[in-house]
Amino acid sequence: MNTWMVKNVSIIIVSLIGGLIFHYISSPSKQARKKQELESITSLLVNFILFVWVGKLLINLPLLFTNPLAVLAYPSSSTAFIIAVLLTTINIIYQVKRKSMDYSVILASFVPVFLGSAFLYEFIDLVWHENTFAWGHQGLLLLLIVVFLITHEKLSPILMACVILTGWSAGQLIIAYTMPYTALYGYTMPEWFLFLVFATSIITFVYNRRRIS
Repeated sequence: MNTWMVKNVSIIIVSLIGGLIFHYISSPSKQARKKQELESITSLLVNFILFVWVGKLLINLPLLFTNPLAVLAYPSSSTAFIIAVLLTTINIIYQVKRKSMDYSVILASFVPVFLGSAFLYEFIDLVWHENTFAWGHQGLLLLLIVVFLITHEKLSPILMACVILTGWSAGQLIIAYTMPYTALYGYTMPEWFLFLVFATSIITFVYNRRRIS
């Protein structure tokens, strides 16, 4: 494993821990509920990291049979990250359908963990690597954190998630068109993926608003 991978994985782990702490501090839930939310999101994060590795193995499948150690040394790509998002989404839907997972618990913890960890990652990247391109994404995340802190007790978890993901994907698309690239946890975000997140968030928000009213 090269030095870049070790550094990036270390920053991601520290950032995720920071995101969990941010959720614990900002959550209005009672202690028992907080514990349930933290356990659920931690389990989900572990699965997601495993799915990133699965994605990397799938992308490099031909090389896996000839030189498996070389595959392990390869850094994960944005394609592996997107495969992990897809597999995680399928896993959540499956468990919700089986009633072995409460989607509201996941969504209530996902938003603050996502915002807190992504913001901390960009801050570390800016300070440590002096990555000036991190300013745009960090500013977007700071704005979304303010929106979250003001509105998270007024909206249901699913509507809150839709608002944040809509704002994040829209902001990332603007950054993608005005900057050389845009990334999340060091993974370059393709524009089609951001469009997909934006459209899915809008449709889900409208559907759930109509169902509530």
